[in-house]
Amino acid sequence: MEKMLIVDDNGELRKILMLTFSYGKYKLFQAENGEQALELARREVPDVIVLDIMMPGMDGLEVCRKIRAMPALANCYVILLTALGHKSDNQAGMEAGANYYMVKPFLPTDLIMLIEGIRTGKKSVDEMQAKCPAIDIRCSDK
Repeated sequence: MEKMLIVDDNGELRKILMLTFSYGKYKLFQAENGEQALELARREVPDVIVLDIMMPGMDGLEVCRKIRAMPALANCYVILLTALGHKSDNQAGMEAGANYYMVKPFLPTDLIMLIEGIRTGKKSVDEMQAKCPAIDIRCSDK
């Protein structure tokens, strides 16, 4: 069973995402801030991390940079899921080491499609973006 870490300071959104991915394919973990996220990431070594940027204390970009500095998490996919939609925000996400950048509001089905596509390798980024315009850009190759 693959592991997924959901990180957002908004409890309602975490709840929605936990329900969205509770269909059994993933062992789910959640964190409400950057410090909790790093602790869980070190301990559980998730395959996918869905990470908000705007959080109190350590923001998601710093969390992403720290995750990328951990050799055990080198193959982990990081998806930034954020309300920040400017091109400069997207660039900052890429520079922090995220693989994908998705802007809120979003459809949970789009996030499911993105994660299933990248984890199975069955869909190209172009194909996913054509079907899911909320996926802004591919941040980095894996």
